Amino acid sequence: MDSARPSTTGFTTQFLTAASERLPSPVLGVLPRGPISIIALTLFLIAIVLCSLLLGKGRNGRNGRNGRRLEAPALPEIIPFVSNTVDYIRDLPSFCRDVSTYFSTNNLTISTFRLVFQKVHLVVGPHNTNALFQPRTSGLSEHQFTVMFVNAMADPPAEDLHQWQLDTSGKLRQPNPGTEHIVGHGRIFIQWANLLNTNLARPGMSLELAELYYARFLPRFRTVGHAHGVEGDQGWEELKIFSWLRKNMTTAAGTALGGTLFLQMFPEYFSIMNEFELAVLKICFGPPRWMNKAPYLARDKWLSMNEEVVKLALQKVPDFDKVEGEKWIPELGHSMMRQAVRWNWETRKMSLRTTAASFGALILDQNGNTAPSAAWAVMQVLTAPNSKCLISRLGAEAEEARKEDGRFDIQKLAAMPVFTAVFSEVLRLHTNFNITRIAQRDIVMSGYDVKKGSLVQAPTLIAHFDPVWDSHKYPKEEFWPDRMLRRGEDGKMHFDMTSGNRHQYWFPFGGGTIMCPGRIFAKQEICLALAMFLTEFRDIEAVRWEMHSEEGNEDGDGDGGEKSGERPAKDVEGFITMLPDRELRVRVRR
Repeated sequence: MDSARPSTTGFTTQFLTAASERLPSPVLGVLPRGPISIIALTLFLIAIVLCSLLLGKGRNGRNGRNGRRLEAPALPEIIPFVSNTVDYIRDLPSFCRDVSTYFSTNNLTISTFRLVFQKVHLVVGPHNTNALFQPRTSGLSEHQFTVMFVNAMADPPAEDLHQWQLDTSGKLRQPNPGTEHIVGHGRIFIQWANLLNTNLARPGMSLELAELYYARFLPRFRTVGHAHGVEGDQGWEELKIFSWLRKNMTTAAGTALGGTLFLQMFPEYFSIMNEFELAVLKICFGPPRWMNKAPYLARDKWLSMNEEVVKLALQKVPDFDKVEGEKWIPELGHSMMRQAVRWNWETRKMSLRTTAASFGALILDQNGNTAPSAAWAVMQVLTAPNSKCLISRLGAEAEEARKEDGRFDIQKLAAMPVFTAVFSEVLRLHTNFNITRIAQRDIVMSGYDVKKGSLVQAPTLIAHFDPVWDSHKYPKEEFWPDRMLRRGEDGKMHFDMTSGNRHQYWFPFGGGTIMCPGRIFAKQEICLALAMFLTEFRDIEAVRWEMHSEEGNEDGDGDGGEKSGERPAKDVEGFITMLPDRELRVRVRR
C-alpha cells in the first residue's frame, strides 16, 4: 500500500534515531535524558513487542471470512504504538496534515492508530462526520469523552466525577433510549447545557454579555493612536496585533464574564490560563502523569489559582439571592457565571475544586480561541492580496451597522455577509480540533468494523481543507472570504456556504444536536474586534512580520531583528484555534 507516512525500511536505524532524537524523557518518562542506553532501549523494544502481541495488532485491512474488510487500514509508523502517539501529542496540526495526505494518496475515508493504548479511528467525509453529530442513531456517544474531559480539566474528587459518570441520558430534552429512568436531579448534562444555552445559544441571549464586553473593550481602543511621532510620523503608534488583542480583548471579555476579583488577586491570571490551555489535550490523550508531568503541573497551578478566587468570592457573596437581579458584580461578573458557580456549589453540592474549575473553564472557553481568531482575522485582512478592497467592503458594512449614538449594533454587525465570510474563513483555516466520540456498540463505518469502546475522531484540519474548498480562483490553502459570498438577484452580496455542500465540511463548533453553545458570542466578539480595528483609526498600515520575542530568527541562530519575520505567520498548536508563530506589527493613527 502506498503511504505518505514514514516507511519501515531500515527499521533498526530509524528506531534508534527516533528514540534518541524524537522521544525525550518527558514523553516516554522511563528513558534517561541524553544518549539512550542500550539496556533501556532493549527493554523498551521488548515492551513494545509484548504490547503488540497482547493487543493483537493485526494487518491493515484484513479480510473476514465473508470477504468483507473488517479492520480499517492502520496509519504506518516507524515505532509501533509510539510514533503516532508522539506525533499526535507533540504536534497535532502536523499529524493531521500527514493523515490528510495519507488519506488522499490511498483514497481512504477511515484509518486507525493507537493513541498510547487506545484504539482510535480517524474518519472524513460527510457520511462519517454526520454520524458523530447524530449519536442516537449512530451508536457513537460523546458521554465518555465529556467525562474524560471533565476529569482532565478539573481533576475532581471521585464523588463529583461520579455525578457525571452516572448520567448517560444525554443533553437533549428527551433522554437517550434506555435511560428514561434518569430524571430530575440525575440529569446533570442537560442541566449544565440548559444553563449555557439560556445565556448564550441565540444572538439575543448572548447580547447582554456582548454589550458588557464591548463597553470594556472600546475604551482600550480609544487609548491607541494618539502618539506624538517625529519627522513626519505625527500621530502614528505601532502595536503587535496578536499580543495586543490577546491582552486587551481577553481582559475585556474575561472581566465581563467573571468580574474583576480574579485579576486583582492574580494579575498573571491569563498567562497561567494560556499555559494550561495548551496542556488540556495532552492530559486527555497523553500518557499518565508519571510519564507526562508538565501538563499536569500546569493544570495544578491553574486549579489552585481558581480555587483561591472562588473561595474568596463565595466569602464576599454568601447569599446569591441578594445579587439575583444584578447584571454584573465584581466578585463573579455576569449573571451566567454566578448561575454556574451556584449550580455547582449549592445545587449539585460539588467540591470547591470542581466549582472553581467550572469558573476557570468558562473563562478559558470564552477566551482561549476568540482572541487568536480575532488576531488572525485582522492580520489576514490587512495582508490579503485584495486587502484594500476587502477593507473597504468591511468598513461599509461596519458603518451600516452603526447606531445613532455611534456604537455598533452588535447583532446587525455579526450578521453582515462579508464579516460572516471573514469569520468563517478564519475558522476554516485555523481551527484544529478532532471531534471525538466513543462507540457504544460494535458499528460499521466506511465498510469497516469499529469495535465498542473505540474512539472515533473527525479532524477539522482535514475537512476544512477538503478539495470541496479548492478552486483555481480561490486555492483552499489561502485566505479568500469571497469563496463564501455570492451576489444575489437583488444585486447584494450574500453569505453562502451551502454551494457544493461545503457546510458539511465546516464544523469548528461541532454539528447536529451537539454544538458549542458559545458560538454566537464568539462570533460577536471577533466581529467587534475586527470592526473596531478597521474603523477606530484614520489610518492603519501593516509594517512587518516579526517573531514574538524578537530574540531570534526562525532558524534560531540568535541574530534577531526584522529578518526573522519576513514571511507571514504560520499556525502552531493552540487549544482549538491555532496560534500564529509570529506577529504582524502595524502602525495606526487617528
